[in-house]
Amino acid sequence: MTGDKPKSLINSLRQDGAEADFEFNPPKMGDVLDATKIIIMLGDDPHIAIIRKDADTDYGVEFPDVPGCISAGRTLDEAKTMAAEALAGHLAVLNEMENQPQLFDRDALYAERCGSNIEFAFFDFESSGLGPESFPTEIGWALLTAPGTVETGSVLIRPEPAWLSVPGSWSMESQSVTGITRAMLESDGLPAAVALERFRCAVGDRLLVSDAPEFDGHWLHQLARAAMVDWPLLRPIVEYYSVMGQVADGVEILSAENYARQHWPNRHRAADDAGRLAWAFMIAR
Repeated sequence: MTGDKPKSLINSLRQDGAEADFEFNPPKMGDVLDATKIIIMLGDDPHIAIIRKDADTDYGVEFPDVPGCISAGRTLDEAKTMAAEALAGHLAVLNEMENQPQLFDRDALYAERCGSNIEFAFFDFESSGLGPESFPTEIGWALLTAPGTVETGSVLIRPEPAWLSVPGSWSMESQSVTGITRAMLESDGLPAAVALERFRCAVGDRLLVSDAPEFDGHWLHQLARAAMVDWPLLRPIVEYYSVMGQVADGVEILSAENYARQHWPNRHRAADDAGRLAWAFMIAR
């Protein structure tokens, strides 16, 4: 075990000269996952992408160095094209957020409390898209409530009229990835204030942990504004790998995440994604 914090999952995978495609096979427990690493070029900048496909799913793409950036395609070529577009949009949003007040502390908060008995709440948002006009559609959380036990919950969020009035706020690509439709949100979604209160009651005083704090912090802030809750009432968000780096090294983190993916195979729904983070942390710790 080591206290050295890996900057991201891909830094644990990268080796000198290992920029070509390769097959990554997790521990076998039923052939749950098949993943391939490729290079996506955005201008002159290379970005490493992980492509995953199960037997009955489209090709899913994620960028380990850009947490929260995901895409999908029916064919491999379509997946690569959509991934490049998603990456460009994601980075554009991050650039826009640079001038916003910081809503979280990536590392210092965890380091400050490292010696205390910390309880974590892992959380995740699904959204209507990845552009600056997108809005949150679902919030999920996962709590370590007892040894070997992860409890999860989630709520769908009914869109605010102001959110829907923004051109391009709803992405059919995101709908195909998450399976969350406008009709689902209208029939089963909770008003922003109710959804936020459900989340706050569930997580209590636990320290909030996200694998994409820029985006999850942005959507949590957006939800709080719609609920007319002052942001200072909401606590800072700690980055997931800052927490994982305190309890495990890169190889141990990879192993824990592989087993977590097998225990929580469903992807792109908020409770499952948060549960996978909590399960990986529980194993690594």
